[in-house]
Amino acid sequence: MKKISDASGHFLVLSGYLLEESGKKKEEGDLKEMEKSFMGAVHFSEMAANYAKTYQVFCQSKKENNHDD
Repeated sequence: MKKISDASGHFLVLSGYLLEESGKKKEEGDLKEMEKSFMGAVHFSEMAANYAKTYQVFCQSKKENNHDD
C-alpha cells in the first residue's frame, strides 16, 4: 500500500517540475518544448490522481475491513 501512495507522491513531484520547466520554456519563447513539458506535467498529474484513487478504493477499504475483525 505504501508503494502506491509513494508513487502518487513522486508523480506529483515530477508534474510540478515539468510544469515549472514549461513556464521557463514559455519565457524563452520555445513553445514546442513548452508544450512538451506541459503535456508531461498533465500526464504525471493524471497518473498521480489514478494512483491516489486506486489507493483510496482498494487499500483504504482493505484497511477499514481489517479493523472490523
